[in-house]
Amino acid sequence: MQSVKNQQNNSVGHSQPTIITNQDGYADYSVSIATSLESVGQLLNQPNLFTNTFSNMKEDKMKQGNKLDQGKPDLSHISLEMVELVARVRMFGANKYARSNWKKGFKVTRSCAAALRHIFQFLAGETNDPESGLSHLGHAICSLEHAVFDMKHHPQNDDRDCNEKV
Repeated sequence: MQSVKNQQNNSVGHSQPTIITNQDGYADYSVSIATSLESVGQLLNQPNLFTNTFSNMKEDKMKQGNKLDQGKPDLSHISLEMVELVARVRMFGANKYARSNWKKGFKVTRSCAAALRHIFQFLAGETNDPESGLSHLGHAICSLEHAVFDMKHHPQNDDRDCNEKV
């Protein structure tokens, strides 16, 4: 046996969702949904339903939290492939030397020279570094990262042979 519970909300004039239960007291959602759809049909005949709904959506969107990230880099522009290459080379370096050993710093020209060696090997047709078995391009990226890191965190490692540093 099924029972029907339907509550009226007289302040707005709309009925709340109808819940139909079976003899064990569990909700029978298939009948409830059909009854709710019938209620939706009645709502559709009301003027300004969609206008009010969409204006409320705009207001809700305007109520979203602020995120002050203008001027910050959008890191979603970095490919997963590059991140994986760098991570694999870093893991190799951690096993060979120590984790984050590279952060202790190198002369900038040494890091650039290492990057160039890997790039030239790649351009010569050798895809992977023979010692690590990893991509020469991944090694080159890491070497360039060393130079970038040192320029910011170890400016004393800037040993470029030029009179004026840019």
